[in-house]
Amino acid sequence: MDIKELDVVELKDGRLATVLDVYGSGESFLIEISDSEGRTLDLPTVRRDEIAKVTWRM
Repeated sequence: MDIKELDVVELKDGRLATVLDVYGSGESFLIEISDSEGRTLDLPTVRRDEIAKVTWRM
């Protein structure tokens, strides 16, 4: 699965997030998790194995 900056991904726990940065050769990602109003709730770094799928791409 090719994951790029600004992709929207679904995490394995069901949350949706936007990829803000790709680290290394795509082993981990800085993501933004927002609420329905667009407010940032969290900015975690996740590993590739925590991402279920890409749901939207520019």
